[in-house]
Amino acid sequence: MKRSGMKIRCLCSSGQSTVECGDETTFGDFQEIIQKHTNIIPSRQRLRFRMPSKLIECSDTSTKIKTLGIQSGECICVDELDVPEPVQTTTPTPAPTQSSSSNNSAGGTTSNNKKVQPLSTIPECIAPDMFVEGCMMRCVVPADNSCLFNSLALVCEGDRSRSGAQHIRQAVADYILAHGDIYTKPVLDDKEPKEYCEWITSKQHWGGAIELAVLSHVFQTEIAAVDIKTTRVDVYGQDQEEEYHRRVYLLYDGIHYDGIGFRFCEGIDEDGYLTLFSPADPLPMQKSQQMAAELKKAHAFTDVGSFTLKCLICGKGLAGETEAVKHGRETGHTNFSEYA
Repeated sequence: MKRSGMKIRCLCSSGQSTVECGDETTFGDFQEIIQKHTNIIPSRQRLRFRMPSKLIECSDTSTKIKTLGIQSGECICVDELDVPEPVQTTTPTPAPTQSSSSNNSAGGTTSNNKKVQPLSTIPECIAPDMFVEGCMMRCVVPADNSCLFNSLALVCEGDRSRSGAQHIRQAVADYILAHGDIYTKPVLDDKEPKEYCEWITSKQHWGGAIELAVLSHVFQTEIAAVDIKTTRVDVYGQDQEEEYHRRVYLLYDGIHYDGIGFRFCEGIDEDGYLTLFSPADPLPMQKSQQMAAELKKAHAFTDVGSFTLKCLICGKGLAGETEAVKHGRETGHTNFSEYA
């Protein structure tokens, strides 16, 4: 019997893949195929398709997927569910004594021990027809001096906690110290490398072009910063001997960074946004620039180059972008107001 093939697009937060199935493919087979492409095990998969978004529910893994209404050309949105850990039946390990945990910070050791890992996913280009219902979305993070780091934690690591991303600050410092021949005092805002690293690891200070350049190497990922005022896109990590096969997008309003993700359709929350894109795909950049153009029309940016600013934290008057950026980097103040 001739076996017809089905090509199905699977979309998850780490990227999209096209998978091939046959008429005899069962739901269990399909889940295993998805696992190979997304690293999400079947017990943690939530599958949705169609418009409006419809949940694929099937308790019998031997059911053929064609009987579930899945057809060639479908786009399946794959969400990763949080599954509770099994109840522990053995005697729990006693809690550490005060002396053994004296080095822990008030917030625990998780963020201190966490390390930035280079990304390895190679995303495919997004099919143009996905932009009929889908669109690029702004992923807003707090204006707390860590906006760049929180935005990169979101788009690169899928961390939506907006908790400061201290491990990313530390990764910047580690990289600079390991590449002292490149990151010299003239490059580092006239600071010695050690001094600069102490400065950038403080939550009182914000990141900018230096950190974007460094982190493109750390994540081995192109970082595209879309400027609202000019709609210009600056791509960091683009001119490398070893080409980076993935790109993330950030939105910049003059003093603040937010992440950008692709929403497949209405009804999908931020957890389901696609945030890793192929550098060869022109649509994410075009759509991000269109979003920036709409925000520009609404004057949703701080024009620090053309207006006199006042720092609303300390009251200091500032003339233009250079003084505002310098003041922000020295003090950590990011709340400015324009005045005549």
